[in-house]
Amino acid sequence: MASGRKLLFLSPCMPSLYGAGPAQRAFHTLRILSEAFEVHLLVVGIKDRGRKKPAPPEAAKERVKVIPVDPWRDLVFLGRRTLQIAAPLWSERWLPIPSEWCCASRRVVAATAEQYRGVSFDTIHVFRLCMEPFAAPYRAANPGSQMQLDLDEIESLTRRRLARLYGLNGQTRKARRWEVDARVCERAERDVLPAYDRVLVSSERERLGLCEMFQNLEVTVVPNVVAVPPAPHRARNGGGPFVILFLGHLAYYPNADAVAWFAQRVLGLVRRKADRDVRFDVAGPGASRGQISRWKRVEGLRVVGPVERVDECYDSADAVVVPIRAGGGTRIKILEAFARQTPVVTTSVGMEGIDVTAGEHLLVGDTPEDHARACLELIADPDLAHRLTDHAFAVWKRSYQPHAMRAGLLGAGRT
Repeated sequence: MASGRKLLFLSPCMPSLYGAGPAQRAFHTLRILSEAFEVHLLVVGIKDRGRKKPAPPEAAKERVKVIPVDPWRDLVFLGRRTLQIAAPLWSERWLPIPSEWCCASRRVVAATAEQYRGVSFDTIHVFRLCMEPFAAPYRAANPGSQMQLDLDEIESLTRRRLARLYGLNGQTRKARRWEVDARVCERAERDVLPAYDRVLVSSERERLGLCEMFQNLEVTVVPNVVAVPPAPHRARNGGGPFVILFLGHLAYYPNADAVAWFAQRVLGLVRRKADRDVRFDVAGPGASRGQISRWKRVEGLRVVGPVERVDECYDSADAVVVPIRAGGGTRIKILEAFARQTPVVTTSVGMEGIDVTAGEHLLVGDTPEDHARACLELIADPDLAHRLTDHAFAVWKRSYQPHAMRAGLLGAGRT
């Protein structure tokens, strides 16, 4: 650790090795930054009633502050300062700011500003765009500090894709709402990003996109990564069904859409043409009762539900599908499959931002027929599965282990 240098890490979630994608990215980022700084972690997040709270990371265990936000209380006291970011869109009939920004009330911003009052920070690291209102007081109190914003993904692009996906599925009201969110995020990105010394993204594709939008902005790629699994997954031998796994948080609409698309339009094709029984396992939290009820009626689909550790899912899986049709950043679930040597079938959107080639590291199908054909190839040709997993494992080992973040986090700017 560099002597005396302090860093404030602002996050909307507790960094966690076993959490959702953003929590994992925050965990690895914080651990690497702790090599050069004395990290002070400040988490501003929605209260998780009845859920087990993740423990603070060891790297910041003694310097952690948590501001629990109660949306039922703080939504009522939305400050004008928060709404100014979306004032031109006030005429829209929808809520004028993205939902995760709604808790930046005067009360919460003030409470956040008090947590480390009087502490001088050399660097302020802001994780995700929605933390900007909470960073503002610390920016004002530390005028000489380096400001860096980890977008993880370009939110305006992600929300516009979500709007198109809702529209594709006939949900026009939600499509309009997400389009409004996309326009708000575009305005926020335009107003906020130039105030930062550098901005971090998870892929070269997003770096190039931001460089086109902001010619003088320093943009650095810090890839999403996956920690070394307890043991590499090996293809199962013997009888039983060929198990296809989808693993993800099912309250996230692109994940729920992916499961529904595969279950309704792909699984039947695979089961009819395969020379052995095929089972589709859906694992992860967040599914509604209605979704679970619909999915349980699909022949060959098994709802696994939330899992404490993902390793058990991979132990029973012969392949992983990631039929994502919208999203941003990079898919950590693909990197997890690479690390556990499990073959992957995905879409063109699913593989975006990951340095891989279709047919060499994974299989890609954007139509139900092509997706089913890729799954059938894996079922019929175990050697193909082995070749894919060997190449994918080599890519993960070279470019997507935690050490791959170090150059982007510590090798630029004033760190």
